[in-house]
Amino acid sequence: MANINHVIMEYADVLSQTGIPADTRPPKAVIRRFVRAFSGVEDRRVDSMTDYPLTEALLITFLAVLANASTWTEIAQFGEEKERWLRKFLRLKHGIPSHDTFRRVFSLIDGDTLQRATVSFLVENMAALRRCVGARDDGYRLVCVDGKEERGTGRKYGTAEAVRNLQTLHVYDATHSICLRSCPIDQKTNEIPVAQDALKALDLRRTIVTFDALHTQKGTVAVITGRKGDYVGGLKGNQSGLLEAVSSVFTKAKKAQVMIQKQLKNCSYLAFLYSALKLMRLSYHIYCTNNIL
Repeated sequence: MANINHVIMEYADVLSQTGIPADTRPPKAVIRRFVRAFSGVEDRRVDSMTDYPLTEALLITFLAVLANASTWTEIAQFGEEKERWLRKFLRLKHGIPSHDTFRRVFSLIDGDTLQRATVSFLVENMAALRRCVGARDDGYRLVCVDGKEERGTGRKYGTAEAVRNLQTLHVYDATHSICLRSCPIDQKTNEIPVAQDALKALDLRRTIVTFDALHTQKGTVAVITGRKGDYVGGLKGNQSGLLEAVSSVFTKAKKAQVMIQKQLKNCSYLAFLYSALKLMRLSYHIYCTNNIL
């Protein structure tokens, strides 16, 4: 079975306390937003041989997955069990598609287009749902960029035909517990260009993007700032010049100097450092809790 999104479950708990019946018909505005978000998904079937509209198949599948369905059979079973409720907002002229129909429909859909539409719809409605239930909103969301390697998936090690382990780059929205992008990394490239292409497709306003030292690159930073985002990146020896410059600014001696000058429990220090990319403003904050820094 699919993993449960705990953020969605938290919203469900809040909604359950409002006394809204489980069979309530969804607002028409939500259905319209769904249709608009998935309008870019191309239907490659032959019109004369199509009984089930693509929108109906997509919406039933979307709702079934939210209900923890993870196979075509479970999706079809969800549709059959909830058919009476689904007919409140879907025509279902030919009833519920079979599991084979769901499988064939999705085998013809471009995966990248479907993923972008799904993520866009989820993020948009998560924000609206937060406002409706009065959930706390800190104003910024956290997006993490990280690559993973599937151990044991390579073969023919030590030969001219060696195939490395499968690698995937994930862009994860930690605020809403949603994987925004999951991109396979081609054998002839690496994470860096894949991450930059993935970030170019996102709206990063009021977003903090985190990444490890591998992605501390001028190109990656330029993409994030170009999309109006902020970033926090690791810094190691792969950027030796920048590492030395930063280390020379943020020292224990400077920290002690700030503490003496400010004589405050909460202190901050600000420095300006010129890099090849632009003039950067660097800052750190010192917070005392029980006399422990």
